[in-house]
Amino acid sequence: MSEQQPVQPEGDQRRPIVEDLAVSSEDPAVLARWEACLAQWGYAFVAFSQLRLTEIYTEDVTDAFEGLFGGTYDDLTQAAVQQVEALGWSEALDRLREAEGISDDLLIWNYRGVVERLRDIYSFEYAGEKVHFFAK
Repeated sequence: MSEQQPVQPEGDQRRPIVEDLAVSSEDPAVLARWEACLAQWGYAFVAFSQLRLTEIYTEDVTDAFEGLFGGTYDDLTQAAVQQVEALGWSEALDRLREAEGISDDLLIWNYRGVVERLRDIYSFEYAGEKVHFFAK
């Protein structure tokens, strides 16, 4: 997927706190790192905690998040559409339709199938009313 930054909460949605994470710690250094990550990435970091990776407890948590994060989307269909666009597939299909005289309604994307392919590459985690992608 193309590089996409985590989305911060909008409107009345509250900012996530450490207690929202799927993991816990009493280590002040770990808690401070998590607070910093929540301030930077919001609910995308809450979703990251749901992966329950051991790296979440280490000083490398920032690198681990950045290395695995694939994007934040409203839903899986939006992610599939973005993937098709990012790979240039939509433009390629448009060129084929035009070259062969095929009407737009005859060749359409199977976004459900694209989502299934994304499942092979990414873990989908939900937090803050969004879906967040992380490389497997």
